[in-house]
Amino acid sequence: MPTRLGALVILTAWLIATVCLVRRDLWPEIVSVPPPDLSQVVQATESSTAWTILAADLKNPEALEPVGQLRTHSQPLAGGGLELSSRATIRVGDLLADSPAPVEARSILMIDGSTELDPEGGLAQFRVEVREQAGPSLLTVHGTRRGATVELSASSPVPLWKWRMSLPYRPGGFVQSSLSPFDSMPGLQVGQRWEAHVVHPLTGKAQTCTVAVVERKHITWNHTPVPTFVVETRMAPLTARTWVRPDGLVLRQEVPLPLRRIVLEREP
Repeated sequence: MPTRLGALVILTAWLIATVCLVRRDLWPEIVSVPPPDLSQVVQATESSTAWTILAADLKNPEALEPVGQLRTHSQPLAGGGLELSSRATIRVGDLLADSPAPVEARSILMIDGSTELDPEGGLAQFRVEVREQAGPSLLTVHGTRRGATVELSASSPVPLWKWRMSLPYRPGGFVQSSLSPFDSMPGLQVGQRWEAHVVHPLTGKAQTCTVAVVERKHITWNHTPVPTFVVETRMAPLTARTWVRPDGLVLRQEVPLPLRRIVLEREP
């Protein structure tokens, strides 16, 4: 039997461990947690990140095959603010290898994105363009913030991809391309929820989505188990997921499509 002092030490240690566990794992899920300030992703420094674009095998959805490359880049603007840009190159023959439609095996799809932020970190304008390599533009989406709204317009030789729409804008909000992941998402906690505007360059659509930090989960990245926050973006009728390290570094982002799932994997 422990002495009274020993019992008190054991009880104190147990109480401290219980409080830490509840605060870390349970409390964020049962209380309202403020959403992260995504303007923190805006750092007035130049950086560049390489990603591998993977596609799920239609017969084995857990097997991923490389189909292209992506590079994201941030660069300070001369008058203040920041430009976030990206370029994705996708080998169409590999992406649609199992499609019954005829596909040119050597065709390369280029997707360029650019977002300009003002000195306060607010959205100034947004642009994404889809084209074949050395070919004409297939789709261009341009957006400009005007007060409390973002005016978006799409132009394309495909009539169904021509549209105009207005989306509400909140300070610190972004219009994000589904093929241009954030380099980091700091300040995440389980239970956070917010809205985001997402443009899908492979489908020609834009929509307002609900985003939520749903759980903590270990994934294998760079051949090592890594703890992450799992962020779900609900884009009816599909749901995308992003895996973020506790320090805010984005490691993996999923881009669900009606026929095939695409995954963007950060290169070490």
